[in-house]
Order: sequence, then structure tokens, then C-alpha cells
Amino acid sequence: MFSLAKSRQNDLRFGVYITAHSIELLSTQAGRREALSLLRCNGITRVYLEVYRSGLVVPVPLLREVRDFFQRNDIEVTGGIATVPWGDFGVRQRGRLDWFNWQNEKTQRDLKKVMRDVAPIFDTFIVDDFLCTADTS
Repeated sequence: MFSLAKSRQNDLRFGVYITAHSIELLSTQAGRREALSLLRCNGITRVYLEVYRSGLVVPVPLLREVRDFFQRNDIEVTGGIATVPWGDFGVRQRGRLDWFNWQNEKTQRDLKKVMRDVAPIFDTFIVDDFLCTADTS
């Protein structure tokens, strides 16, 4: 299936978004082998590695290891981020949904640090659709 998917990727390409919490499962060789097996048997040729979600910042060394593993195994890799507050990371908006207060300097500072740390790792990056606000402050 994987060979067919790679040969036809100009026609149709499948990718999966791996959340920050799931990337922790890829910290072992066994976890990576299992993920690679699932990707290949389903014809998935691209992964999006999430660098942050809900207070969890994935360590840069782990992101590099996972990126390199997938690239060595002919899987394209793109970075991703879910911009939702949690704990002391960023500042939550005043409103009923868990979105950032984008005008708050702490939110800007926290996200800037994460993005600067991971920018050298990825050539392409996707921002999850949490990039919104209903802040009333």
C-alpha cells in the first residue's frame, strides 16, 4: 500500500496530524516502529508533528528524533501547533471557550518562545484551527 501511495502522491496524498501528547508515545523505538507500520499499511505519506497543545511543549530533542526517524523512512514531515491555553502557558481569553487572549503579552511571549525553538526543525508549519478568539477584555 505504501509503495502505491508514494507512486501516486501527486494525485492524492494522505497525512495524519500527531498531537503533542501522542508524540510522547513516539519517544521509544517500539513506539516509532508501531507508528511507522500503521502509516505504511494505510498508505500515509505525511505526518504533522504537533509541537504544543494545552500546556504541553514537546521537547525539541524529541521532535528532532521523531522528525528524523520519519524522514529516514520516506515519510514527509510538517510541524504543527494547537494554540490553546493551559496552566501557566499563555493567558486564557475572557469568554466561554478555551482560547488564548492574543493581546496579552504573556501569551505572545510564551508562543514566541515555542515557535523560535521549533522553527529550525521544520520547513513547513501548520497552525491548528484554534487560532481564534472571542475575547471580551
